[in-house]
Amino acid sequence: MMNIDFRYSRIAIACLAVALGGCAADRIHNEGMQLIESGYAEEGIAKLAQAKNMKSDSAELRKDWLIERQKYVDQEIRTARDLLSKKKWVNTKIHFQNVLKIEAENVAAIQGVQELAASQKAEVKLDEAIRKIGSFDYEGAGKLVHDVLAGNPS
Repeated sequence: MMNIDFRYSRIAIACLAVALGGCAADRIHNEGMQLIESGYAEEGIAKLAQAKNMKSDSAELRKDWLIERQKYVDQEIRTARDLLSKKKWVNTKIHFQNVLKIEAENVAAIQGVQELAASQKAEVKLDEAIRKIGSFDYEGAGKLVHDVLAGNPS
């Protein structure tokens, strides 16, 4: 019979677990990069974050996660700003929210959501002013337009 020293087997198992964990992290990282290249940035970034967390000592995995996340955030902010200028309210909100899902404290996205709300309120007030002009209520219409121009659409 073979006499097994369990101290060495535990070390071997621990080494194997570390090696397999590293392989899994690399596989998940590669899946994330492929998802991003295929146009599924949000899902890909989630995979990169998962890989980074599995292999926290890897500067390469952290770098890729940070770079891809920032590229996605920048693109979403640009898209949201463009849609905001075109008064595409629903899609604007979606893109700002996409950023906030990844970076809850993103100042540009928070300000964008606030600007969106103010723009929507201003548009409602201006529509109301147009109706008042149609009913010859020029004073009421003037007050609404004044509020909007003063930045107080509420």
